[in-house]
Amino acid sequence: MKVEVGGRPTWRAVLGAVLCASALAVAVPANAQTDGAFLRNAVEGGNFEVQVGQLAERNAGSEQVRLLGYMIATDHARSDESLRQLAFMEKASLSSESLSNTRKLQQLGRLHGAAFDKAFLQTITASHKADIAVFLQEATNGTDVALRQFAERALPTLQKHLSMAQQLRSQVGQ
Repeated sequence: MKVEVGGRPTWRAVLGAVLCASALAVAVPANAQTDGAFLRNAVEGGNFEVQVGQLAERNAGSEQVRLLGYMIATDHARSDESLRQLAFMEKASLSSESLSNTRKLQQLGRLHGAAFDKAFLQTITASHKADIAVFLQEATNGTDVALRQFAERALPTLQKHLSMAQQLRSQVGQ
C-alpha cells in the first residue's frame, strides 16, 4: 500500500495518523497519574492526615472534632503502614511531607478551640475531597494491581471521614 504521492503523504495516511493519535489521547486521560506518583502522594497525604488528626486531639474545642481527629489519625496511620509496605515491595522512594502541608500544619498548630475546629474541618473536608478524587482515579485506571486494590479498599474510609467532617461543619455553622 502506497502512503506517499510525490513525496507527500496521502490523505489516507494522514487520516490514519490522526485517528491513531486520537485513540491514544482517549486511552490515556490527560490527568492520569502514574502508580508511582499515586504512591508518593498517598503516603505524603496520609502523613499529613495523621499529623492533622493528632493536632485535633490536642487543640480541638469540641469533643466531636477531637474524636474525628483521633479516628482520622488512627485510620491513616494504619493505611500508611500498608502503603509503606507496598512502596518497599515496589522499591519506591518516598518523601515525608510537602512544604505546603508543613505550612498548613503550622497554621493549624497556632489555633485552639472553636477557631481550630473551624479551620480543621475546612482543611479535612478539602483534603479528603482531593484524596477521594486521586484514589478513585487510581482504583479505576491504576496499572499496578496491588495499588489499585489498596485504593479501592481505602475509598470507603476516606468517604466516611469526608461525610463526618461535612456533618460537623454544618453543626458548627460553616
